[in-house]
Formats: sequence, structure tokens, C-alpha cells
Amino acid sequence: MLLPKITRPKVSVCIPAYNRQEYLKNAIKSVLEQTFDNFELIISDDYSPTDLRLVVSEYKDKRIKYFRQKNNLGFIKNWNFCLNQCSGEYIKIMGDDDILLNDCIENQLAGFLNKNVGLVYSNLLIINENDLNVDEINNKNIYKLFDSDKIINGSNFIKKYFLGELKVGLPTAALFRRDIIKKIGLFDENIGCPADIDMWLRIMTLFDFYYSDKIAIKCRIHTENLSKKLIQNKFSFTNDLSMLYKHKAVIKTLNFFDKIFIFKKYFYLIRKAGFNFKIFNNTYNLFLFLFL
Repeated sequence: MLLPKITRPKVSVCIPAYNRQEYLKNAIKSVLEQTFDNFELIISDDYSPTDLRLVVSEYKDKRIKYFRQKNNLGFIKNWNFCLNQCSGEYIKIMGDDDILLNDCIENQLAGFLNKNVGLVYSNLLIINENDLNVDEINNKNIYKLFDSDKIINGSNFIKKYFLGELKVGLPTAALFRRDIIKKIGLFDENIGCPADIDMWLRIMTLFDFYYSDKIAIKCRIHTENLSKKLIQNKFSFTNDLSMLYKHKAVIKTLNFFDKIFIFKKYFYLIRKAGFNFKIFNNTYNLFLFLFL
């Protein structure tokens, strides 16, 4: 969908990068080949053993802004560094090993024609090291949320996430409004891997969620990448329990049977993890959750 000139705002695409030169080349190339051209591309090299400047310098494009950190920040702090460099009205945090299909930004921006939408999330393909479609091999697509485009009320989004009805994450698949950052803050640097999910939930306390069923991204799964860790730990229950309390205003609106469902899901995961003090504390918090 080609947007009219009047609705062609600036987009900040951020690539927090670390040491994957060949994958990074493909990621940059996929951004530069977008049908939508009003963007800046912010690349933050998180103190890679190999300076990625040589990779970036291959692309003579004034829209590219390259930064190299003086020490290793870790992925969440690097995400936040990127956010602080953004000047666009919309932001995408993109994995340095992922690929945008050429009309990704154009299609996602169309979701913001609805002024209540704060975040647009697209259907995607999972690919492996050899660019093979993992979803096709496994005959399933775990990130296809619905059968067609859909807008979800923010509070309902939060409920559906904790009930396990929505599997979201993978920042590359999301595009969100920059002005929201002033209201809700940056990514939470203390929450661990689900920092992106926590951000989406905070956005949903103020705005609605738009799902685009058109496949717009290829997310790569390989031995060391973050996406694989997130999929393998689909319910990171320690962090999810802390997020339950962070969003207790919405959780209070759940009926008792929904709370029992959530309780059983997390109690099973706590038992499976084995006993220690941290697990005991999580169990205690989980019982308290029933009375929110």
C-alpha cells in the first residue's frame, strides 16, 4: 500500500549490532531497499570484537548513522541507546540478523492511520542460518496471531498475553510511535529478555494494538541469537510474574476463572523449574496474584 505524501512521516530503523558481519549486510540491504524511503537507519555496534564500521562503510547512504560503543552495553542498553538517537515519528528496533521484506515499513505505517493505534505488529517468517523457512519445515507459523488484519483494544491485549492467547515479542516485527517513549520511558534494563514484551504491554496501557497478517519480516533463528532464546523460553515466568503486578490495574478486571487459568500455568512452570528460594518467592507472589 503506497501511502500518500501527506502521510509519509519519518521512520527510525534501529539495528543494535554485534559481530555478525554477513547477517548485518543482509539486514542493512533490506532496509535500504524499502519502498518507503523517508527513514533514518541507526546502527549501534555494541563493541564487537570486529569493528563493524567496515561493513557499514560499504553503503554510501546519508540516511545511515553509525555508532560504535566504547564497551559492551548488553542488548537492552544498546536498544535504549538507539532510542535516544531517534528523530523519526515511528521506531523499529531490528535484529542485526533479520530481514525486512521490501514493503514492510510501508505496510506497517498504514496501521497508524487509526489514531488509537500505538503499535503495529506484522506476521513473519522464521528462517534458519541457510535462509530456509523454518515454519514451512515444521508446517506451522507460531507468530500468525489471526487470520486477517485486526485491531485489539490495549487492555484486551494485556489480558490475552497473560492468558497465553497472544505470542508476541521479536522487536523486528513491531513498529511503534516515538511520542509514547516520553510517556512510558525506555526499555526496562532490569527485566531481562522480555524487555520488548514489557514495552509492548506498557504501550498497550495507553493505545491499541494493530496486527497485520501480511508477512513483512524474516526473523532468523540460529545458535546464539536472542530470538531463539525467547522462543525456547516462551514463558519466562519470573519476569512475567513481575509484569503481572506492573499491570495489576488490568489484571484486576480478569474474572476469577481466568486468574485460576493463569495461576495453574505459572505454578506448573515454577514446579518444573525445581525448588530454590527464588522459586519459593515466585510461588508466594503467584498466590498473592489470585487476590489482585
